[in-house]
Amino acid sequence: MQVNKVRADFGELCVTTTNELSIESEITPASARALRENPSVCASGKWDAIAGTFATGVIKAAPLSLLRNWFKPEVMLAGVIDGQMIFKAPKSAPATLDANIQTRDGKLIYQFQGGKVETYPLRQATANASLKNNIFNASLIMDWDKYGTINADGKYTLTDKKIQAKASTALPNLAPLEGLLPMLNNVVGSANGNVNVAGTLDKPEVTGRFELTGGSANLPKLGLELKNVSFLITSPSVNSAHVEGKITSGDGTLVTQGNFTNIGSPDWHWQANVFGANIRIIQQSQLTANISPNLKVNASSKAIELTGSTEIPWARANVKNLPESATRVSSDVVIVKNNSALEAVAKKSIPSATRQGKVGNRLLITRRATSIT
Repeated sequence: MQVNKVRADFGELCVTTTNELSIESEITPASARALRENPSVCASGKWDAIAGTFATGVIKAAPLSLLRNWFKPEVMLAGVIDGQMIFKAPKSAPATLDANIQTRDGKLIYQFQGGKVETYPLRQATANASLKNNIFNASLIMDWDKYGTINADGKYTLTDKKIQAKASTALPNLAPLEGLLPMLNNVVGSANGNVNVAGTLDKPEVTGRFELTGGSANLPKLGLELKNVSFLITSPSVNSAHVEGKITSGDGTLVTQGNFTNIGSPDWHWQANVFGANIRIIQQSQLTANISPNLKVNASSKAIELTGSTEIPWARANVKNLPESATRVSSDVVIVKNNSALEAVAKKSIPSATRQGKVGNRLLITRRATSIT
């Protein structure tokens, strides 16, 4: 490194790592070739009081496994990342940028519960960016073979802050997304959408459509199986959107319907209704419960208002032993130890909205919740 008042040369800095191959059924010729490469990330830069700034960066065969922390523990990643960047900022001319990054021989390998292993090939994943004549261009392509594609490109003019961008999604099979969703298993469904953005950075104009259909998934921590999942966002006019969604859990279906206005503005507003009956929210050996919400949401940049009510039409708690710390119990909860205690309880004043019964060692409680305002 050489630095003085009129010039600075930072030289080249490189970081290297090992390229480990994820567990696969067999080592392909492409993956074997990647193992023989020396992974590295290098950067260099110069500054001159007259010539300006010059910087470069190169990524060579960096293993995709470096990204494993973003995925579930059951996920293995194979393949490498290559890329380069050149940035110039002359003192007497606009700055320029040319950058690209892409994967090579990419695969996502997922081990399901029970030992089954599925491989999702990433045929192409590239991102490009350029800056020339004060116009910034960017593009993204992700091709998951039969599982679908994601494409996006955009242009931003630095002088007048104008935006022109579009994105499209065509995912007939959402299975690869399971690796990114730590709480979900057995993800099924399809998604399609397109978004167009125009206007300026201060006042963007957004239109488009996104739809998720045929969705289902399991939430192991809550013991739930979500079925008939659908979600639709339509934005036929600028900066407004209508949202509809449904999720079935147990014997009930949660429904949401709402409208978004002034998207991208400080005066944005969201209004929605959320309702349903006998929706299973937890199903564990210790606790099982259903809810029936009827809520209205009004939200803006200034406040979020939630009104309505939620009922708990049915719940079951398997109470074995109370800890010593449980010295206070809510007045509307009754622990029944035997039939004589149940008869004694029945003689006392009980809120009309509360019902309880006893099946074996299980306590059944049905209670209507108070209104939310």
